[in-house]
Amino acid sequence: MVEVSGDDFDDLAGYEVAIEVTGGTSGTLDLEEMSVDEEDADFVFDELEIYTGFNPSVPRLMCATTDEGVSSSTPKYLATFVFRASSNADGLFTVSAVEGDGVTGTLAIDSSSEALSVNLGSSASVRVQELETE
Repeated sequence: MVEVSGDDFDDLAGYEVAIEVTGGTSGTLDLEEMSVDEEDADFVFDELEIYTGFNPSVPRLMCATTDEGVSSSTPKYLATFVFRASSNADGLFTVSAVEGDGVTGTLAIDSSSEALSVNLGSSASVRVQELETE
């Protein structure tokens, strides 16, 4: 499971997070689920009405509010992506947000639908290895 957070934004009203998985010496990390946990204590749109959308083929998640935009200089929860390692997966995989213009990558908008800069932090590393049994 990889949780995505963002910070250093002003008037955030919507976002799309596209992710990619790279690395590993064999096999794959396959996306099983993506979600927005509205109950997370640090959810960016806490107590606001939201709309979500998902495109598992990219993979990409969208979340927006019709209420006023939100500002924060501290990390706020945005999304969760759950992966399953293939049976032949091995090595160090990296899960990261795809940078882009919102057509092919990650995008954030303010309450005027203007592009907004949001710091999504660093990527996550996932090590997959076979368990040794006695």
